[in-house]
Amino acid sequence: MHRLDALNIVAKTFKRETSAVLTFNLVVFDPLGLNGGPNPYSYVHNPTGWVDPLGLATCPVIKQRVLDNIAASKAARESSNFSKPNTKTGFGYGVNDKPVRISGDWSKQDIFNGLHGRTPKGLGSPDLHHAHQMPGSAIHEVLPNVHRGNTALHPNKFNQGVTPAMRDADRKLHWWYRAREQGAEQIYPHLIYD
Repeated sequence: MHRLDALNIVAKTFKRETSAVLTFNLVVFDPLGLNGGPNPYSYVHNPTGWVDPLGLATCPVIKQRVLDNIAASKAARESSNFSKPNTKTGFGYGVNDKPVRISGDWSKQDIFNGLHGRTPKGLGSPDLHHAHQMPGSAIHEVLPNVHRGNTALHPNKFNQGVTPAMRDADRKLHWWYRAREQGAEQIYPHLIYD
C-alpha cells in the first residue's frame, strides 16, 4: 500500500431501502491537524464542522475587521497632533526627529537672502533651533514668536555649547542650502559655489 493510500480511505455504506452501495472518500488533507479549517474527517465533500485544534486558522471576516481597525487607527494617529511637531510640548523638535521646515513660497529676494546666509523674510523670518540645544544636532526652522523663550524647546537651563560663531556658521549654511532647494541655480547661477 502506498503512503498516499493511507490518507485516501474509501468508505462504503449499504442503504437497505434501495439496496444501493454508496461509496465515499475520506480524504485527510492535514493528517497532523496543523492547518485547521474545514473538518477533513467528514464523509462529505462539504463539511459543516470546523476543526482547529491549535487555533491556527483565521476567520476571513474577523481578519478583515482587524486589518480595517489597524488601518483606521494608523490614519487617526497620522492625522492627530501627536504625529506633527508641537512647539508647546517640544514633540518633533528632537535630535532624532525629521527636521522641521517652514513651508511657503520663496520670492526671488528670499532666495537671494538665503544664498547670502540671511533668513527669508517671506516665511516670517524663522529662527533656527538646535535640537535639545546641542551643537551639531538637527536644525529646525521655528517662527520667532514661538521659539524665543520657549521652555519646551529649551529645557536646559544653560547653553549646551552652541556658541555664537557656531550659530552664525549654521545659519549661513542652512539658508544657503534651503535657497538651493528652492531653485537658486536657475535664478542666481553666478552665486552658486562648491
